[in-house]
Amino acid sequence: MSQGNTGRSPQVVRRTVIGSKSRELLMAVLLRNPGAFDRVRELLTPETFRYAGDAYAALWEITIAFVNEHGHMPEREFLLTALENSEQGYGTVGEESYDEAVQLIEYAFSPATFLHPPENNNEYAGWAVRTASKLLHEQLATAMQGQLLSRSTVPEDMPLFISTLTSQIESITAMTCATVDELAYTENWDQTIQRTLTPTGIPFFDIYTAGGDCPGEVYGVMGPYGSYKTTLVYMLAVERCCRLQAMMEADPSSSRKVVVVFSYEARLTEMRQRALGYAAKMPRDRLEHTPRSEYSTADNLQTYERLEFAGQLSAGLPVLGEIDRVNNAIAMLNQHVIYVDMTGSTEESRGRGNGYFDEIKTMLGSFCRQRNVEISSVIMDYVGIAAKRHMLTKNIDMSQMRHYIGNAPMMAKSIIADRFNCPVYLFHQLAAAANNLGEGRIGHHTDAAEAKNFPENCDFCMQGAMPNGAALAAWGCTKHRRAPQMENRILHVQGNMYRVSDASATYTIRNGRIVGRREDEMIVHGDARQRQQRQLTDDYNQANGEPNEADSAG
Repeated sequence: MSQGNTGRSPQVVRRTVIGSKSRELLMAVLLRNPGAFDRVRELLTPETFRYAGDAYAALWEITIAFVNEHGHMPEREFLLTALENSEQGYGTVGEESYDEAVQLIEYAFSPATFLHPPENNNEYAGWAVRTASKLLHEQLATAMQGQLLSRSTVPEDMPLFISTLTSQIESITAMTCATVDELAYTENWDQTIQRTLTPTGIPFFDIYTAGGDCPGEVYGVMGPYGSYKTTLVYMLAVERCCRLQAMMEADPSSSRKVVVVFSYEARLTEMRQRALGYAAKMPRDRLEHTPRSEYSTADNLQTYERLEFAGQLSAGLPVLGEIDRVNNAIAMLNQHVIYVDMTGSTEESRGRGNGYFDEIKTMLGSFCRQRNVEISSVIMDYVGIAAKRHMLTKNIDMSQMRHYIGNAPMMAKSIIADRFNCPVYLFHQLAAAANNLGEGRIGHHTDAAEAKNFPENCDFCMQGAMPNGAALAAWGCTKHRRAPQMENRILHVQGNMYRVSDASATYTIRNGRIVGRREDEMIVHGDARQRQQRQLTDDYNQANGEPNEADSAG
């Protein structure tokens, strides 16, 4: 027997009704902003405003009648006159509400009410339309309550009642949609289609994305559990920080931009360690076990440093020691990265990580306002845990997991990438079957864990195989919207240095195995020699009337 939701109370998120201050500001914007007026006039009737008071209803009736007759918004003086002269036919207001209506007009036309001229302000118009939508919803909820339960009766045709209600809600929702340009191509249409690509600083990412990531795009990154996905998270974050730091140094007056990493698996301590190790080029064993007082200096380099920076040393260029590299990295990361521990497992992160993309949107907005920053990119690690945590908190049946994961890229695009004009990276697991394909074979993008349609709304989707004994792994991109298909790469996972490098110049894939290119050449040449020998043998046999190898095999 299937387990449905019969008898289970639906999860309802509640809000307070619109307050008097918001109603006053709503009326002020609607009296001054033609765009907002046009978008709400069909649904927002005087009767709707009567829900807020007779003064609102009368002013709205006067305004609609005037616009219908004259084609433009009324001025302050006309509104005041119309209130006093009911014979003009623009509506009347009771004596008790007259003073309130006059106050509303004075508030709407007062220079102190708005920070900017309201007539053509899109932000004011957008707020007014959203607030009007809430007002309509409140009126609908009141009406529905009276119709649904009235003196121990309910609607006889409940499906029709719900269908009508749904239609009304859809009309209100449509009202909040942005207006459509009258012209298919506006004056600056070309600026809207030009892509701004930013190199990630990681060659095996950029080669698949035709040069870098782009604001508004969503990138899926998948791999087996316990491979090198988390290493890639902090490589992406640090490389973006390096670019942002260089931009700020070139133009100190530019706005501060940040990368935000939301981690649902790694705690804050691990996030700090991974990013710092990669940024400072400091190995894990040194970072974990060496006191800061014993970090190397420029005149006392460690053996690994002499190898790591051999090129600079041989060229006579200065090489900073660990203490200077760590300090420089911390200064850069503090300026351009925000780590958000979403695990909920520490006192600092308690309560976080349950709200899925709406929670991320709220936090990003808070960062922008409180820290006065712009969002350069967002990284989420990883989708599966984020979805599961949200569903457990909301008591959602786990059979719906595939929908939450499958819709993640679409939500990331509309809620995060478009809203904050930045690229979004979604890290996720591969399905168990794709983990066992072998060292030289990667899965398809439809091999995402829990939801085959996860990459559907990704602009690119990259995936890798589990590293072999030599820490080499195949890497590829099977979903690519604005770039051609590229061959798979070979990555070298250097876990102790918190990095992954492209080893495709040294290694390749042959028959599902990762082999050195020299070995591959030997195989290729060996196969060629074998084919040549077989051809000579076949020619000899044919000349002497004997069957060739193929005939003998048959």
